[in-house]
Parts: sequence; structure tokens; C-alpha cells
Amino acid sequence: MRTTLMRPRTPAPTVVPMISPVMSLLQAVARDGAQLIPGTTGCGITLMATDGRRITSTGSDHVAECLTSLHDQHPNNPSASSWAHRCVRRAQGSVTRAAWAGWMAHARRRGVRSVVTAPLCVADRRLGTVLLYSTTRNAFRREHDEALAAFAEAIAIGIDHCQSEQSGTG
Repeated sequence: MRTTLMRPRTPAPTVVPMISPVMSLLQAVARDGAQLIPGTTGCGITLMATDGRRITSTGSDHVAECLTSLHDQHPNNPSASSWAHRCVRRAQGSVTRAAWAGWMAHARRRGVRSVVTAPLCVADRRLGTVLLYSTTRNAFRREHDEALAAFAEAIAIGIDHCQSEQSGTG
């Protein structure tokens, strides 16, 4: 005789968190960015609010994610400067701006020796930054700036397109 207490149990459904189209794009682009310039070890991408605060970020690896999260603890950093001034910024080995010293000290503890970062901008909107890092000192030179700027422009267009589709304006 079968009672309701003996009813076979069905397994609880597995809940898989949904990744937004923008976050999915950022994760794919971070993996691609790590391959952009020879000598690059990893890539981090940060989206920022209009006042420069980090909204979200991702990276091609754990170190890249740590570098983007340092933005909160050290607001004076190469990415914040790149975002604020809308230009490519580099930090190489021990040669760095005094204002970035705290950020660079943390980065060096993670094995980072070179950083180059560019703003993500569309029209008059600043969306965030893309950051490449290397464990090699002086890995990024002035001739890499143009390639990174073009990569950043393509990323910004993709982010803007995803955001427009999500909001229903695209």
C-alpha cells in the first residue's frame, strides 16, 4: 500500500544564475583582450558610473579581476586616469605616477610589472575602461596605444549596443 509519505521525491531544480548579455560580452572580450598585444598576461574590463565609481568588472583571469577590484580601494590608478582624461595610460615597472603608487604596489604583489589601459567611450558617454597587464617589465610601448584604443572603441560600441537592446531602445 502506497501513501503520500512514500511518494518518490523529485530532485530540487538546479538554479543557474543568468548572466546578462553585457556581462557575457565583457567576459568574452576580456579573454580576447589577453591575446591583443604580445606579452600581455591578462585583461580586465570595468564599467563605471558617471562619477567614476566601478559598477561591475570582469577579467580574463584572477589577477585581472583583482586589478579591477583595486579600483575601489585606490581611486588614483591608471584606469581611473584613463577614464577621466579619455586617453591611454601606461604604468611600467617602477616608473609610475606618484598618485598611482598605492595601486601599483598592490599590482606588483600580484606579479604585475606593466599595465596599459584605455577608456571605453561612445559619443559623449564614458562607459568604463579596458586594462591589459603583463608580468614583464616595460611590456607596453607607445606603439601599442593605437591598437588598444581601437580595441576599446569596438568594446564600447558593443556595450552600448547591448545596453540599448536591454533597455529596448535599440
